[in-house]
Amino acid sequence: MRMFSGNDLRRFSQLKLALLGLLTTSIIGCGNISPYLAGQFNTTFPGVPVTGGGVGGGGNDNGAVDVYEFLDQIPVGLRTFSYGVANSAPFPARQRALFVVTAGDGGFVQDDDTILDYIAAGYRDIIPPGSPIGTTATLGCVPIRLTRGTRLLAKTAGDVQGVAVFYPPNLSGEADNFTGPIFDIRNDDQDPNIPIPEFVVFATDDPNFECAIPTQACTQEAFRFFDIPQIQEIGKAVTSARIQGTVCNLGLGQSPEYRLDRTNDGNVTPFQFVPGCTIVMRILDRQFDAPEINRVQVVWNVFDAEGNVVHIELP
Repeated sequence: MRMFSGNDLRRFSQLKLALLGLLTTSIIGCGNISPYLAGQFNTTFPGVPVTGGGVGGGGNDNGAVDVYEFLDQIPVGLRTFSYGVANSAPFPARQRALFVVTAGDGGFVQDDDTILDYIAAGYRDIIPPGSPIGTTATLGCVPIRLTRGTRLLAKTAGDVQGVAVFYPPNLSGEADNFTGPIFDIRNDDQDPNIPIPEFVVFATDDPNFECAIPTQACTQEAFRFFDIPQIQEIGKAVTSARIQGTVCNLGLGQSPEYRLDRTNDGNVTPFQFVPGCTIVMRILDRQFDAPEINRVQVVWNVFDAEGNVVHIELP
């Protein structure tokens, strides 16, 4: 993991409130936001890596396709993304999530050399090569089904070579302050620009992250809090239902995930991220919410490759 620091915490709070006031009535979950405003907000996360290059065209005059069926149809500079976590809670936190992509003949990633690059970056098979459509891997209580291609690759977020990362606590006493963000990196060269997945799925077979209801994927724990020595679990674990923008959080189904927007029309739904983007999750200081309180505990901010806001955190 690579950690970036030096944020102006007071300015962050003011900017967040200002942006929410200006934008939420018209663009909840969607893009096409002023690059100037996006640039202001982006400065509150110092060191956020710029992912990819310029954005591809919006029509077919320049050879762009309307739907990216395969990775090689996406402009080269947009075939990676960055994913980081900032922590506003006064306790260390861990997460468990997977970057997931279909591969092999008919999959999103088909070229052998590109598949090898995904593997070098830290992706691994959770459904092995040669598997038929419909094969399912179940992690925790989350079934992940192969819908195309012949194999399913996944990279674990919040993990370096099998060692879990702890996101440092915010000890400032101010709930809008945060540590980090800390970004996931490639396994081979520690670059925070990671091959783009089709899904970010909050699923894990780590026994420390439980399902409250084994038959309901939305109850899979995705973030947990620990005491300062990082030994004892404390507080209320975060399920995907309490992570802003997931399919579960939006009440659209039992899918604890974000999905890649593979259209080229500039319209992004509230649960989608875009090619070449940077995602910054922020853990809120709500770890001691009562069990019956279902407000979000983790929010997300998404910037496209040019720094424009795609999604902004909501209270």
